[in-house]
Amino acid sequence: MPYCGPAPAPDQLWSSWNLDPWVLIGIAALALVLARKAVPDRRGPAALAVGALVVAFVSPLCALTVALFSARAAHHLVLITLAAPALAVALPLLPRLPAGLSLAAVSAAMIAWHLPGVYDAIWASDTLYWVMQAAMLLPAWVFWSAVLAPGFGAEEAMRRAVLIGGLAGIMGFLGAILTFAPDILYFPHVGGAMAWGMSPLADQQLAGLIMWVPGFVPVAAIAGRMGVRRMMVAGLKYLHLAAMLCWCASLVALPLLLHFYGQIWRGKADSSQTQARYAEFRLITHFGYVGFATPAAVIAIAAGTGLIFADQVFDLWFVAKLTLVAGMALVHAWIGHLILTSGEHRGLQNMPSALWALVLGLPLMMGVLWLVLAKPDLAWVADWMPDFMLAPRGQSVDQP
Repeated sequence: MPYCGPAPAPDQLWSSWNLDPWVLIGIAALALVLARKAVPDRRGPAALAVGALVVAFVSPLCALTVALFSARAAHHLVLITLAAPALAVALPLLPRLPAGLSLAAVSAAMIAWHLPGVYDAIWASDTLYWVMQAAMLLPAWVFWSAVLAPGFGAEEAMRRAVLIGGLAGIMGFLGAILTFAPDILYFPHVGGAMAWGMSPLADQQLAGLIMWVPGFVPVAAIAGRMGVRRMMVAGLKYLHLAAMLCWCASLVALPLLLHFYGQIWRGKADSSQTQARYAEFRLITHFGYVGFATPAAVIAIAAGTGLIFADQVFDLWFVAKLTLVAGMALVHAWIGHLILTSGEHRGLQNMPSALWALVLGLPLMMGVLWLVLAKPDLAWVADWMPDFMLAPRGQSVDQP
C-alpha cells in the first residue's frame, strides 16, 4: 500500500486525514524551530510554510494523491511554489549556495518523480517516498533562499528572474509531456481515476495542465523584493522567458505528435481503434495549438515588444533575436497548416513529414536562447549591412 493509505472514494475524502505520528512530530518540530529562529517580521511566512506542509502531508490532499495523479501534481506544486518559498523567507537555508546548482537539483528530482519506473518504485516503498520528497523540497528551499535573498541590483534581479523562469520552464516541460502523452504513463492511478469518474488519460492530462498554471506564481514572490520599475522590467522578462519556453516546448511537442499519431493510421484500414486514435489526435493537436501554443506565442511576442520600450533594448543582438522569432512564427504557422490539413483530410501521407518542423525550428529556438543568455556583441554585423539600415532617423543603430 502506498504512503497516505488507500485511495479514497469521493464520499470518503474529507475523513481521509493522515495522522502518522512521525509526520505530526516532524512538522511540530519544524514549527518550533521556525518560531524560535525566525525574526518577528518573518513569522507570517513561517506560519504559511507550516500550513503548506500540513496541507501536503496531513490533509486529505495526501490521500487524494493516491487516487489521482493530478492531485500528485498539485501536491508537488504546494511544496515547490508555496512551502519552499515560505521556508526560504522565514529561515533561509544555504542562501550563498549558487541558485543554479539548487535549480539543477530540484529539476532533477522533479524529472525523476515523473519517470514511470521511478514512480512505481516510490509507490511501493515508504522509505523511497520520503527520500524523493526530501530530494525535491530541500533543493527547492535552498533555491528560493538564494533567489529571495534581500539586497540586489538590477543585474542581479534579472539573473534571478531568469532562474525562476528556468524553474517555470521545467514545470512547463513536464506539463507538456503529461498533457500530450497519447498513452497512460502511471498505471497505479487507473483505478483511483475511474472511481472519481475520470479516465486515467484525462487525469494525466489534468496533471499536465496543473503543472503549467502556477508558472506565474513565483512572479509575485520576486516582485515583492524589487522596486516598481525593476519589478516591471523583471516581470516582463520573466513573462517573456516563461512564454518563450512554453512556445518552444509546443513547437517541439506538436510535430512529434503529428508524426507519431500519423504512424497509427498511415497505411492501415479504418478500424474502430484507428478511428478512436484519430479522434484523440484531432482533439489533442487542436487544443495544443489553439489553446496553448498560439497564446504562448502571442504572450512571448507581446512581452518581448514591451521590453523594447521598458528596458531600452535596441542592441543588434536583439534585432537578430527578432529575426529568429519571425522564423519561429513561420514554423508555427506551418505546423498549424499541418494540423488543419491532417485533422480534416488525414493528409499527412501526402505532405512533408512534420519532423521537418523540428529540423527548421530547433536551430531557430537554440539561436534565440543563445542570444538571450549570451547577449553577444554583434557590432561586426554592421560592417556587412548597407548604410540605409544603419541610419534610422539620422542616427546609427549602434549609438546609445
